[in-house]
Amino acid sequence: MFGTDAVHLVALDDMIDDPTGAFQACCRFLEIDPNHEVDLAAQNTARRVRTSLAPSTMRRLGITPARLKDSAPRRLLRQRLSPRAWSALTRPFVATLASDHRPPPPDPSVESRLRDQMREEATRLSELSGQDLLGRWGYTPMTPDEPH
Repeated sequence: MFGTDAVHLVALDDMIDDPTGAFQACCRFLEIDPNHEVDLAAQNTARRVRTSLAPSTMRRLGITPARLKDSAPRRLLRQRLSPRAWSALTRPFVATLASDHRPPPPDPSVESRLRDQMREEATRLSELSGQDLLGRWGYTPMTPDEPH
């Protein structure tokens, strides 16, 4: 359909680590002035942590999707919990917002399985982009006896 010279890949890591450099690389690819001043400060950052614990906590409290249809989850939780319990539940999330929190690394067996499943696609994307995405994403080189 179109050649690789018509595609520019920007990795999220690059945008986070060096937003100005990533922006300037996009400008150069598009053949526009890379020195154009743009505010690259984070926008629409989350005001609260979205957690996978919320659905299980709500199930344990007996709060069903049907009950949520007409009510706000927060209001229902506050109705079911004492002020002390509500504070204990929300305090870790508020503390997380104030910190530079990163999620824990994935389970090694899950990560290994996902890497195996995605190796072919990651290899192809690496070839198409001309970037060493396999190295960046922590893939180990394949041995000659491994199936492709």
